[in-house]
Amino acid sequence: MPDLELIHERLAPINAAMPQVLTAARSGAVKALDAMGLPRREYRTLYANNFIGCARHTMPDVLEECAWKINPAYNCLQLTDGDTGLKIRLLKRFAIEGNVPPSGGNKARMQAWSQSELIGESSSSSRKPLEGVHLVLIWHEENEQLSCAAYLPKEAGSFPHSAKAEMVMKVPVTLPDDEFEGLRFATKEPAQTLTPVRNTVIEHARIKQL
Repeated sequence: MPDLELIHERLAPINAAMPQVLTAARSGAVKALDAMGLPRREYRTLYANNFIGCARHTMPDVLEECAWKINPAYNCLQLTDGDTGLKIRLLKRFAIEGNVPPSGGNKARMQAWSQSELIGESSSSSRKPLEGVHLVLIWHEENEQLSCAAYLPKEAGSFPHSAKAEMVMKVPVTLPDDEFEGLRFATKEPAQTLTPVRNTVIEHARIKQL
């Protein structure tokens, strides 16, 4: 098994980026289909493609000053860690069963999905420590809630069955609570309240009558 501690360490910038990337991707994909007048539940593939495209467009802004680089192919979102050789790609959760979709006939994806040989393999001194390791970030949306997790594929799988894979990390989608600590709204206007204020004169009169 590849070094999970190192994988978690190298995924830290991706972890930090996901709240912004995934929420921006959903917003952009929804707006795109709304502009075309197409319901996303019926045009799922088009929605997923727009989602990946928006995520790819957002990712460079949140990965500044780190070793992760985005693959130049515009029809997908794949990243490579220049320091360790670790590769990841973002995909929608398989719709039929499981989480990771089968690799299909693409040779590069078949090779990336077949990582059983990595179990117990020691890295050569001439290679980067995670070279040859491919992770899949699987995003899923249900009841307007997004979720994401990183998986290590081990077998290519065969449609309609999902690929065999091991989850190595859950990826946060919502901002952590401490992101909101210390936030203040500066304004020169007097504070206003939306809560009705009781009429103290009437309350006092009622007390006297009693």
